[in-house]
Amino acid sequence: MAKDSGHASAVSPPRPERSTAASPSSRPACDLGPGAAVHGRLPFLATLVVANAGHPPPLIARKNGAVEQIGSTGPVAGILDDSRWTSVVKHLAPSDTLLLYTDGAIEANDFGVEGVAAALRQAATHRTSRAVANAVASAVRAHGGIDDDLTLMVARR
Repeated sequence: MAKDSGHASAVSPPRPERSTAASPSSRPACDLGPGAAVHGRLPFLATLVVANAGHPPPLIARKNGAVEQIGSTGPVAGILDDSRWTSVVKHLAPSDTLLLYTDGAIEANDFGVEGVAAALRQAATHRTSRAVANAVASAVRAHGGIDDDLTLMVARR
């Protein structure tokens, strides 16, 4: 990401029992829970390559206000002995915003993917990824609270 002006931010309330503090090369930056996985690469933050195995659909807020979902590309990780996944390639244009989130965001009083997408559509007008993440988290909380984990990761180009 150093070669591009893109930036990312993550928001997650602290949960000591699920802490993943470690060096970036040894452990993931977040705990998605059993069976959920998203793997992506952002070469120069212009092209997104995603394989999604059971995680809520990543969302891309486009500059024109549209919000695009990236659905599952295979089964939940770890359930089948011989699983295969495909990947999806998406182009991120300048001012596009990518949101990855845990199921706590959609399960918050049945907020759903549609609620998260609507919150992202409004929040994407903020200048920084941190402001976008905070605005989406606030929308989830305002909808009726959080009974599960809530982790959001926002990347902008």
